[in-house]
Amino acid sequence: MTIAHVKELVALMMIGEGVVGTLYPVRYARLWAKGPRPWNEFIEWWADRPGLLRFICAAEIGVGVWLADRQLPPPTHSRGEVFMSRMSA
Repeated sequence: MTIAHVKELVALMMIGEGVVGTLYPVRYARLWAKGPRPWNEFIEWWADRPGLLRFICAAEIGVGVWLADRQLPPPTHSRGEVFMSRMSA
């Protein structure tokens, strides 16, 4: 597995986690509420602020898409060239 594959997997996980956190912020935060009391208090802090958590998860989606996009090979030609070649055929 290459570094590009690892980055792609990380990007896909970020996108998926971001979608779930954006749609269900309180449920998503409380999913992580397992552990010592300080950790659970930290998680409850996030659960009490669903708007902030949604914003951060939406940003995570954007970063995940950006990271995935950077792993694609560069195009060999522009989309306009492909469209024009199909039109003339």
